[in-house]
Amino acid sequence: MADWHAIVVDGPDAALRAFTAGFLAGRGAPRAAVLHGPDIPVEPGSFSERLQARLHGGRHEVLLVDSSLGVALAAALAQEADGLGIRVAEHAALTGASFEFSAETPSRDAAARIHAELENLPAGVTLAQQEREEVDPDAGGVELYVPVHAYTFRVKGRATGVVDGVLALHRRLKGLDFVSAEPLHLAETPVTSQG
Repeated sequence: MADWHAIVVDGPDAALRAFTAGFLAGRGAPRAAVLHGPDIPVEPGSFSERLQARLHGGRHEVLLVDSSLGVALAAALAQEADGLGIRVAEHAALTGASFEFSAETPSRDAAARIHAELENLPAGVTLAQQEREEVDPDAGGVELYVPVHAYTFRVKGRATGVVDGVLALHRRLKGLDFVSAEPLHLAETPVTSQG
């Protein structure tokens, strides 16, 4: 079952933010139930970018919406489209997300922090990774700017799973020194109109 929906809208960001804030307040839902495209790292070529390439003119934005509100928000946006100056271009249920990451550091402390995050995965997230530690006893110093370090930690991997968990891990890894996390790739299935 999808935990999030994606709604691609052709229209101005300010109007979408105002409308979704009112929609959420009217339903007593938390603000975190809708994430706006500019606030989330979505991979070019995945759902939102692929749809943006098909659309012409205007400002295109993807909204990630908690699945309990996805159909209702898409319907509300479509109903108020003329008044808001928007167009709902696409609506899909997200079946998962993934991203690739890598890290390289000469710091054992930073390596320990990275390793701890990768050991403490959110529920519903799996990890495929290659991790390597190298020790060169002939290298001098642990300073960041020496040409060869006595210790080097490297990791490269891919996190896959439910949108909530993958997004949480992405945010945690992006907050660590020496880590590079690629934008999210979203897996989706179209949602057909009901009723």
